[in-house]
Amino acid sequence: MAIKIHQLVTVILFSGIGVYTGVKFFEPLVIDQLRRDGNLRDDIKIPEYDPEGNPIVNGRSTGETWDKLRQRLEAPAEEKADIQVLPDTKTGKK
Repeated sequence: MAIKIHQLVTVILFSGIGVYTGVKFFEPLVIDQLRRDGNLRDDIKIPEYDPEGNPIVNGRSTGETWDKLRQRLEAPAEEKADIQVLPDTKTGKK
């Protein structure tokens, strides 16, 4: 009995992970194709993606943020203070 429950939990877990990753992978492709065909609905909010498929959050590509973070981590210590990864929320500077 315990083995069957374990197998069922395993199948459900891997099925859930498969569906989640599939949706995350195909979402930008489907949205792009619907937009090209003119079948994209206007009454619901559609997430925006850059040409590489990275989501755009607050007008900024997440891929761009990761590139700046990588640049900051690889920079020498004296240059790290000058690199701004995220905009300053207090002053609004980028």
